[in-house]
Amino acid sequence: MNTDNRVVDIPRSANMEFDAVVDHCDKVLSQNSEEVSLSSKSNISGFVSIKEQKAKKASKTMIRKDTREKPEDKPKRPLSAYNFFFRHERENIMMSMAVA
Repeated sequence: MNTDNRVVDIPRSANMEFDAVVDHCDKVLSQNSEEVSLSSKSNISGFVSIKEQKAKKASKTMIRKDTREKPEDKPKRPLSAYNFFFRHERENIMMSMAVA
């Protein structure tokens, strides 16, 4: 492995081709940047300003869904086995805490 810091000689024609490509890219980019103004950026698909994003998010948060009303005669859900177990154990825990 060569660790020398030597400059690699690139043929002059390759440098000229590269410079021509860079110049062409610069010219195309400058033309495109002049054509696109700040006001028209919002019309480009995929570009949304921060203000528009916040407004859209705020409008979504303001929409509330209708809540279903429970029928008054609907029975409560039955207790689980854990509820029965813990009701009994809670009495034991409270007694042991009162003694201590």
